[in-house]
Amino acid sequence: MNLIEISVSDELTPAFKRMLANNTNYLKSVSKSLGYYIQKEIKEGVRKGVLCQADDGWNQIWFTEGNIQPRRELQGHASRYLYGQMIRAVGYQYMPDSISTVIGWTSKSSAEYGRRNELGGRQPVTESIRRIFYNAYDAELERYGSIVESRDYDKYIYPLSKKKKELITPARPIFEPMMTRIHDDFAPYIERKVQSYMEGNVKFGKKNKRVYKVYGG
Repeated sequence: MNLIEISVSDELTPAFKRMLANNTNYLKSVSKSLGYYIQKEIKEGVRKGVLCQADDGWNQIWFTEGNIQPRRELQGHASRYLYGQMIRAVGYQYMPDSISTVIGWTSKSSAEYGRRNELGGRQPVTESIRRIFYNAYDAELERYGSIVESRDYDKYIYPLSKKKKELITPARPIFEPMMTRIHDDFAPYIERKVQSYMEGNVKFGKKNKRVYKVYGG
């Protein structure tokens, strides 16, 4: 995933652009506020499963509550949504030179993991992986009984066949689909913020020296 850069000026009407032309404090604050808003919406969107639809390329099977236990037997743990706790690593970075905001991952390791999830990929099936699947199946038999033998692949984990040579992970992008979904909200959000600044409802205090840095996958 490439970093997503958003410029506040690109989202404003000419009238609001004129208002902010000589107000760098306003531009900076609005840019940071927009970055916070976008990363929050992306996180909430993934947690709520709004991308679990065919047109977004996500497989909804793994998001139903009834499948959490089989996934835990396979993985040792399982979140109620894809990306799990790692979705907390989505963040934003203010770019003072361009007066814009960049959305990405807050660490290189999460960026790498996020890239694999967003792009998908193929993994060779090793004997170790075969054992993991078999042990998960064995645990399911003990927990659910003979119903597991119904071969309901939407609900249960089964041993991999000898012909299975690789596991295919489908691409599950989050940034671009979520940006498409929330883009129409940017301009109204920015204008409300600008109006609030103009009306004196926001005071600029001490500078926050914390530096946010994000990475692309």
